[in-house]
Amino acid sequence: MTMTGQLIGALVVFACLSVKGRDGYLIAVASQWLFSIILLAISIFIPESPPHLIRVGKIDQARKSQRRLHRKEVDTDKMVDKLVEILEQEREMMKRLGSQVRFIDCFRGSDLRRTLIVLVCHMMPQNFGLGLLSTASYFAQTVGIAPFLSVLLLEIGIAVGLVANIISVWTLSVAKRRPLMLWTLGLTGLFWGAMGISGCFDSPVTKWFTAACMIIIIFVCGNGVWPASVLATAETSSLRLRGRTQAVGWAVHGFYACVFAVVLPYIYNTDKGNLGAKTGFIYFGLSVLSCSLIWLLVPEMGGRSPAELDMLFEHNVPTRDFLKWSVEKSRPKGSDAPDAPDAAASAASAAAVSDDEKNKRSSEHVEVVRG
Repeated sequence: MTMTGQLIGALVVFACLSVKGRDGYLIAVASQWLFSIILLAISIFIPESPPHLIRVGKIDQARKSQRRLHRKEVDTDKMVDKLVEILEQEREMMKRLGSQVRFIDCFRGSDLRRTLIVLVCHMMPQNFGLGLLSTASYFAQTVGIAPFLSVLLLEIGIAVGLVANIISVWTLSVAKRRPLMLWTLGLTGLFWGAMGISGCFDSPVTKWFTAACMIIIIFVCGNGVWPASVLATAETSSLRLRGRTQAVGWAVHGFYACVFAVVLPYIYNTDKGNLGAKTGFIYFGLSVLSCSLIWLLVPEMGGRSPAELDMLFEHNVPTRDFLKWSVEKSRPKGSDAPDAPDAAASAASAAAVSDDEKNKRSSEHVEVVRG
């Protein structure tokens, strides 16, 4: 939806280029009202969150909402029953602890790790270059592309990004999210680095190579790290703290985007830093940093239920071992027998879980042992 809006906006601006006087920008601004009304109308028909409906005691409505979110062959009743069980366990735990959900809880115990993952993923769009790509029409002019062609470049870039986002629906269904983020960020870093190197040469080819790199980066990120990071922010936090964690994440996201919006023009503007295509070196460094953060912090969570993720985080499973662990078996997938040191580490990790958390899951009779 964001890419569609950007494409429509770019087309409106392109159409208004020849309009003289105040009408040139008034028409562009006024065109936004129509689409705001359309979005408001669509929001009326969006299904309510099933967990929220369960929390307020509307189980039947939660089942209806869950059915609207999935295909007919999916057993949504079973999913709702599981959600009811998880939320009931959390409610019982909160009664025993005698406390309400607070923002500070996002930074305590295993939830601190989950909050850090959410914050890192919210930083990904700016780190792979979305701030620069979204102002491609202006940036292109600083590297020598004519204003008319720069707006056309923006439209092409948005169209390519829209196609990439559509393809990503299939990509995310067949590929693991963690390697997808790492590989696409790696490719993005290579193209940013190549763009920076081209900026070191005074050649008429530089501006067109810069434009090509930016379009390729939009397609690569639109297929990988961009949608995958959005999914990671949505599924990492616990159900109990999801609203609070998302609020913290979006606050950091907005602040981070504001920093880039202020700093970037000072970097590439001709009357300031005047880096031009060499701005690619900055994003090369940010791409390397992002790859490192994902490698160290972001686990593979695809296909896991909220209950499974709760168990994995509470047992402090290492980031790169998430894919190996099975909550239905006593050994990691693909393992024949646990090593003694690892078994001891697992026992120590299990002992660290609080009594309240142990009691909450005692009825499940599930033992997770790291092999």
